Amino acid sequence: MEYIPVIVLLFIGVIAAKNISDYLALQRHYNALPTLDEYREEFPDCQTPRGIRCCECNSSSIWQRKLNRAGRAIFECRHCGTDLYRR
Repeated sequence: MEYIPVIVLLFIGVIAAKNISDYLALQRHYNALPTLDEYREEFPDCQTPRGIRCCECNSSSIWQRKLNRAGRAIFECRHCGTDLYRR
């Protein structure tokens, strides 16, 4: 019975460490993506009169995945799932 508080604290610590690890991995992935301007420079033929299209499959169906309320987002292709650029 005296070990239960220790086990609970260890469990909470493991969950917190996993959440921090996931957050840091997402931050690294976000920072590795180009901005919209950088994406346009790297893939100039993906800029169309109707907007941006995917550099992998040429789909123009782009999905915005919001990361937080500060306006940060990752834009991904809805067709092939490729992460394209960040905001």
